[in-house]
Amino acid sequence: MGVVPTDNELIAAVRSLRALNDGLGVPKLLSALLSSQPEWSVSEKRFRKVIQKLKSEEGTDVYPISSLNPALDVSKYSEKIKIAHFGPEKGKGLVATQDVEAGEVLWREDPIVYAPPWEIFEAQTAGTACAYCTRAFTPTIPPMRVRCPHAEQSVTAVLPNRPCEATFCSRLCLARAGCTHSLLCPVANPACVQLLDFLGNQRWKAALTFTQFVVRILSVWQDETQSRQARGKGGSNNPGGENLVSKEAIWDTYRSFATLRADKRWSHTSENDLARSQFEKLYRDLHMALIQGLYLQPPSSDQDQTSGVLPEIPKPNQSSSQEKMLKRILKIPIPRAISVSLFSWDGVMEGLGKMNLNHEAQGGIFPLHSHINHACTPNISIRQIPADGSSVLHSPNPSRITVIARSAILAGEELCVTYVDPSMDFRSRRRELRAWDFGTCRCKRCLEEEKDAAQNPGTLESTGSKEQTGKDKKVDTGDLEDEIRVQRLREAVSALPSFTPLAPSGGILYHNFKAKPSSLKGDLWEKTNQAYTRCFSSANGVPTDHILRGPFGMNAVVDFFEDFMSAPGISSGSLFLIEQIIDQITKLVYAREGHKYYYIFIHADYLHLYALSISPPAPTSSKFSSLPKRKRSITPSDTRGDEDSNLAPTPSDRKDAPSQSKQGGAGYTTELQGET
Repeated sequence: MGVVPTDNELIAAVRSLRALNDGLGVPKLLSALLSSQPEWSVSEKRFRKVIQKLKSEEGTDVYPISSLNPALDVSKYSEKIKIAHFGPEKGKGLVATQDVEAGEVLWREDPIVYAPPWEIFEAQTAGTACAYCTRAFTPTIPPMRVRCPHAEQSVTAVLPNRPCEATFCSRLCLARAGCTHSLLCPVANPACVQLLDFLGNQRWKAALTFTQFVVRILSVWQDETQSRQARGKGGSNNPGGENLVSKEAIWDTYRSFATLRADKRWSHTSENDLARSQFEKLYRDLHMALIQGLYLQPPSSDQDQTSGVLPEIPKPNQSSSQEKMLKRILKIPIPRAISVSLFSWDGVMEGLGKMNLNHEAQGGIFPLHSHINHACTPNISIRQIPADGSSVLHSPNPSRITVIARSAILAGEELCVTYVDPSMDFRSRRRELRAWDFGTCRCKRCLEEEKDAAQNPGTLESTGSKEQTGKDKKVDTGDLEDEIRVQRLREAVSALPSFTPLAPSGGILYHNFKAKPSSLKGDLWEKTNQAYTRCFSSANGVPTDHILRGPFGMNAVVDFFEDFMSAPGISSGSLFLIEQIIDQITKLVYAREGHKYYYIFIHADYLHLYALSISPPAPTSSKFSSLPKRKRSITPSDTRGDEDSNLAPTPSDRKDAPSQSKQGGAGYTTELQGET
């Protein structure tokens, strides 16, 4: 029987252990304690109570930390917004400086770093999409293609361990890439193979995004002049892009992003010790892969000058030839402080935290967009609308986002998106936000629903299908029917990403639901059945131009939804579900070889799904054209390219779900190349 320590003895020992082993979970800390005090007898239950007591004494308020970016000139994007700082917990955000009309385009923005969806990442690796701009190659693009120059050189040089299939749209894309590609090219930098394998096998979006940011920072130190020249030839249409070209500006931008260390996200809740222990190995594998593939150890004299001042970085296990080839790319030394911020354990954990919080649903990191905070009733949406009217997939800027006002915004109001499913009740929404260390949501809607729940504890909680709830509002049969429709739609949508196209005798939803449409739905049913028949009317399918601009192309889909969203009786929950459908459309229509003629078929089935699942009050006329038209400020060319209205939930980080981002990571935004 061991000695049972007193509470004071145990607390002192645990406090000392935690200071020395800050990243360890409860089981490992207990093991370390018993190793240091072998004569003690301490149960895990008692040990956990001590841990909880210490955490309560230290305070449990954990929230992301951010700073303002001196390199960001907001006026270059829009004259109608400004950056505001709301305090340490909420951080920074965006506020309107002028009144904004519903539907107004506030700004467009290109990412400073873009980690594409895995389908595109794999296409880039295979050489079927541009390694720089991510545009998928089609029969109309080949004459301008340029292969990786290192791959061409390897034909006459020593055969590399792994070939590089990377291909660029043109020499301009190759020039813009600078040495960014070289750092992740298995021919030019064989040391990165381990890192590439890790990213491909794990499919971990935050790791890919952080890797891209590290490469961007390293490369701008090497070819800042070349990058500026390439951009000056039309490399970016972003009005504020020229502000973020210099190495100082990019470094300031990286440091300004909100962060919550990846290994600290679970540290304040003992229930997540298992999850943290599972992530720990993953974090360390990534850490070593980054060092192995991208880090050059500085000369010993430089190390001696910073010894004891900056954290140490483990020595990479590179062969002499690998180190020599990496030195050919990284000719200009990186400041020691920056290397530590990118490659030390603390630096990697903070970097992953930045990526988790700030990357847009499909992997883009946007300096201004990252300021957007959460509200359960958002007033802006994030879309991808090419300015030239081309399809998103083949536009000059596939990753560009467009920020549009969903409702009228008064001067002084904050611009907000939603990080969680707004159709959930307020307790569920708050629970998800707290799980991501965003604290308790105090938006107007949450406070009203909280007050209503306190005054009417016996009533059914709101599912979010109604925009607002009041203390005198009662749940009636219509509300219950709406809840059933919401649940039915969720189940149907969740099942659709893996469906198999049926024979041309009718849409998949016709077979699944066999519902008789109303007069309004009848018009829609007729239109979409015509589209379905047309899609399979010939062996060659539908002309590509009709996919977007034909009578049953994406234009018709977007116009239909925009008109329907303005019809009387459409609630906030319905709006969310409509946008969720549009997101699911974009996930399914990614144009792989042989799939491009399924576009219209998919649109038709999703319109069926909408018609069968949501029943707003019928308009006075049964004709589709009679639905009220809402005023829009989007140009015709924008509308033609509006392939992906947003605000549908898309996991932005498979390893670290939930994926919502505090500083506007837009957990409810989407791109054409949806990640499943």
